[in-house]
Amino acid sequence: MLIIVLNLTGCMNIYNYRGEQPITATFLSSYTPQETQECILSSWQKEPLGNSVTAQKTGSFYSVLAVSDNVDVYYEKNSVIVHYYSLRGSLD
Repeated sequence: MLIIVLNLTGCMNIYNYRGEQPITATFLSSYTPQETQECILSSWQKEPLGNSVTAQKTGSFYSVLAVSDNVDVYYEKNSVIVHYYSLRGSLD
């Protein structure tokens, strides 16, 4: 019964967001990817998002992961790019 409920709710693995979610917004940062990740992580941990917020480094991505919001920070052509992903839709 639990398996049926989980399949119906469409649970998303937060680690697969790059392939499953469109990018909601893109930003540029004047800081390094690691500094930008730490700033976002600190800010999100202060907000009552209703879930845990963690940092992860995978390859060139410095990511901040939550259940409904995720951010990737990385270098691209001498710029620091921030991609923001969200499942909240109109609540953003």
